[in-house]
Amino acid sequence: MSRFFVLGGLLLASLSCGDEGDWALEPGSVEHDSQSIINGSVCDASMATTAVAIMADISINFGQWAGVEQVRAVACTGTVIGPDTVLTAAHCVDEDVLKMGIGMGDIESVEYYISFAEDLSAYSQNPRTPLPADAVRVKKWVAHPDFSMRRMMSISGPGDFYDIGLLFLERELSAVEPAIVITNSEVSQLRVGSPVFIAGWGMQTAEGGGWGRPPPQGSAGIKRCAQSTINEIGGAEMQIGSDARSSRKCHGDSGGPTYLRVETESSRKERVVGITSHAYDQSDCAKGGVDTRVDVWRTWINTEMSEHCDDGTRVWCDVPGVIPPSYYDIPTSAELEEFAGEGCDCSQTSPVSVWVLLMGIVWMGWRRRRSCA
Repeated sequence: MSRFFVLGGLLLASLSCGDEGDWALEPGSVEHDSQSIINGSVCDASMATTAVAIMADISINFGQWAGVEQVRAVACTGTVIGPDTVLTAAHCVDEDVLKMGIGMGDIESVEYYISFAEDLSAYSQNPRTPLPADAVRVKKWVAHPDFSMRRMMSISGPGDFYDIGLLFLERELSAVEPAIVITNSEVSQLRVGSPVFIAGWGMQTAEGGGWGRPPPQGSAGIKRCAQSTINEIGGAEMQIGSDARSSRKCHGDSGGPTYLRVETESSRKERVVGITSHAYDQSDCAKGGVDTRVDVWRTWINTEMSEHCDDGTRVWCDVPGVIPPSYYDIPTSAELEEFAGEGCDCSQTSPVSVWVLLMGIVWMGWRRRRSCA
């Protein structure tokens, strides 16, 4: 079957019925035979600031064997593309994938949360660990309607699997400026050999995680980053990394970002161009991971973001759809003059330097309002 890059921490399956904080895997659960961002390093707070861990809070009914268990795990990775919107892979919120990972027991309910915490390794040791302090609940999640796990059962290189989804948060994020989705005019800069930056919370070792024991402490659920390259580009997906010498993605990095620095007149140069999806082939992570190309689904992203503003789901709709790069640009002198012409002439009562500063600050709000018109 295909190999999705969902974290082994979620696909642990079948908790034993023991004391609080004591758990074990049962035969038949998914093995921990993979790594995370391979040939990467631990990220500091200033790296990949728009990448988030996606947490699953699952209620599982094991029946007479163990009753109902509440477990939590780092399920995937995502990218903040709006103050209340996270971009991820469709399979990260697919019920069939979740059931496959849980194994024994019936899922009674599942809630998703996002977290910026760099070290979430405690969840690979004890899935009863409380949610992190900064966790933000996902109000609603949507996957592309044409995504199907069955279509991904046979994989060989980049395909077209519609593996894209969005999470809408119950409150606005204020601590991070969202990532910019690559624009149509910038897609030509997406080339084989282009350097990219990747991030994820996946596993870091092939050891541990067998029957009856979790992965080694600190070997999963830690944010890691790396420089890599685009190795192959298909019509809807692309390969990130290549052989054993390259930095590449693996299990747990699903839904996570690939960033590309583009040539542009906009003040911000970094764009999110890929979503971690699946292995290249049956060699699993040995050949690098395959990303869903974000540019291919830009219209779908824009439509979903806009429609979920219209139906009241979203809590931030200053820009209903995909936020354009210009939203974050510093005003030019011509734009300041245009804005000044629409308001009062404050220069008569204020020093020029103060006036320019104030106009710049006020202009940002004006421009952002105007971008929604």
